[in-house]
Amino acid sequence: MKPILQRISHIGRLFHAGSHVHPARDWFILLGTTAVLIGGVAGWNAWVYMETTSKMVTTNEHATIPNFDTSVVESVQKAFAIRAQEAERYRSTYHFVDPSR
Repeated sequence: MKPILQRISHIGRLFHAGSHVHPARDWFILLGTTAVLIGGVAGWNAWVYMETTSKMVTTNEHATIPNFDTSVVESVQKAFAIRAQEAERYRSTYHFVDPSR
């Protein structure tokens, strides 16, 4: 029992803030805490993923597409057709006189 208590007291002395600075100790504490937190987050995300995917139900049913109003799409297509016709008129029908000549 005594060796265990000595080891615990030795570990306690390593983490005790004293007159000597222990940068290695501080880095080990920082990296250890970070590793524990990252491991906890990864474990939590894995658990949530497994819970979510285990409750999903997959079916072979296809979703029915409701009938929707196509008048808006047709009006946009009509507007683009009118613009295309006007662009063609600018290339062939309309003639412009250059005033600088």
